[in-house]
Amino acid sequence: MKNKKQRRSLMAGILIGSAILLSGCGTDKIFVNEEDAYKIVNLSDRELENDKYYVKTGADFNVVYRPNGTASAKTQMQSDSRLFWTMEDDSLIPTLYKNEVIAYQSENTQLTDITLERFKDIGYSIGLYGGVMSSDGYIDYNIQSQIVENCSAYDILYNAPSKQIRLATINDEPVTDDMLDSSGTIKGLDQNGTYDIGFYSGTKYMTATMSADVHFYQSYEISQIEKAGTTKNGYLVIPMPEDAKSGYYMMNGSGLYRYYAFEKNTENVETVDMNEPFYETEEEKIAAYSQQYMVSVQTKTTNVAFNMEYDTEEYEDDEIKCILVSPDGTTYNLVPQNGTASIELAEVIAGRWTINVLPKDLIVKDIKAESTAATADSSTETKSFYIGEDDENIQFYAQYEGEGDVWGIVENESGESQELDVDTQNHELTTTYSYLAAGTYTMTIYHYKDTKIGEMGYQVDTDNEEHEIITIGD
Repeated sequence: MKNKKQRRSLMAGILIGSAILLSGCGTDKIFVNEEDAYKIVNLSDRELENDKYYVKTGADFNVVYRPNGTASAKTQMQSDSRLFWTMEDDSLIPTLYKNEVIAYQSENTQLTDITLERFKDIGYSIGLYGGVMSSDGYIDYNIQSQIVENCSAYDILYNAPSKQIRLATINDEPVTDDMLDSSGTIKGLDQNGTYDIGFYSGTKYMTATMSADVHFYQSYEISQIEKAGTTKNGYLVIPMPEDAKSGYYMMNGSGLYRYYAFEKNTENVETVDMNEPFYETEEEKIAAYSQQYMVSVQTKTTNVAFNMEYDTEEYEDDEIKCILVSPDGTTYNLVPQNGTASIELAEVIAGRWTINVLPKDLIVKDIKAESTAATADSSTETKSFYIGEDDENIQFYAQYEGEGDVWGIVENESGESQELDVDTQNHELTTTYSYLAAGTYTMTIYHYKDTKIGEMGYQVDTDNEEHEIITIGD
C-alpha cells in the first residue's frame, strides 16, 4: 500500500498529464483547466510573435482568431463561398473598439496595401455548407467536403450509407430554395435549436434530429488600408478606417476580430447591427476590390460580344473573375480561358457598361465590345479615320445600293462602339457624336451580296447644329 507522500506524487503526475492533454497539438498556450481553452489570453508587448496580428486594448494584446472554414488565405476577391465557422470557440474572437488599433510585429519595417475582408454573421445552422438545390426539389451535399467536423450533423451523417446526402424535409416541411443561403447553408434556424431532418443517403431514406450548433460567418465586403503606422514600441499599428461599419473583419488573411464602430462602453453592443452594408450598391462593392473599365453603348444594340484579354503569367484561369455590369445593374460573368474572357449578349441596352476585373493587379491587355451580327454568308467593309483634334457634332456615314440587309458600327481606339442607324429610304447608314475626342475611329459595315457599299466618310452634322439640344436627367 502506497504512503501519503507517494499518493501525492501520483496525483501531481495525473494533474500534469491532464494539462498536457488539454494543450492540444500546435497551440500557443497550455491550459490547466478545460474551460480555459475557450478564454481569450491577454498578452504583453514582450510576448508578441512576428507576423501575427493582435487586437490592442490598453496594455493588453489579443491575437486575432482563425476558426476553421473555407476562407483559407488572403484574397482580393469577395466570394459567398468563403466561410468561417465556430462552435464553443466562438468566444475566442477578440473585440476591437473605435480608436483602438491592430498591432503587428515583424522584421519588416513597413506594411502596405493591407486587405481588409469583412464577414457577415449569417447565424446558426446545422453543420452543412455549399449545398445546391437540385432540379427535383432536394438540397444536395457531399459529406466528404461539405460538412463541419464534430457537430451534431457530422455525428449523424458522416457514417451514413452514402457520402451523397439529399435533404428532403425540415420538421416535415419540404425543403425549398428559400431555405438555402448563398453560402449553401440552411438559413433561418435558431441557435442550438433541434430540427427533424428527412434525407436520402444514396437511395436510402432516413430521418434524424440535428442541432443548429454551428455559427457561420460569410465573406461580405473587401476594402483596402493604405499602410500601417510606425511606433517606437517594436510593432506597427493599423487603425480601422474612419468610416468602417461595425462587423467581423480579417486583415491580410490573418484571423477574425469583432469591431464596434464606437468607443468602449458608449453604446449597447447587444443592439448593434453587425451586418449593416458599407457599400450602397453591388456595383460599388465590386468596384472596391477590382479594376474597372467602361464601355459606352449609345443605342440599344443586338448581338454584342464583350472581350477582355489578359496576361496569363501570374494567375490561373480559375483565379480570374470578370464581371460585366449593365446600366440597369444586371451582372454577367465573362468566362476566362487561355488569356481571353468573353461573353456574347443577344441584346444590350444603351448606357455605360462596366467591366470589373479581378484580381486587382491582373495585367489587362485589351477590353472591347464588338458586334457579332455578321453571319457566315455576309461581307464586311472597313475604313478607319484619324481625327486630329477634339470636335463636336461629327456624323459618320456610309452609302449603299440594293435592298438587302445592311448594318454596322463605328468603334474608337478603346473598343467603345456606336451602332449606325439605317435609313432605307435614302440608302444611308449614319451615327453622330455630339462630342468626338481626337483619335482613330473605325467604321465596319456588314452586308450581303445583294447590297453594295458606296462612299464611307464623316462630316459635320448640320441638322444637329441647327437645334438646341436639351438633356433631361443624367
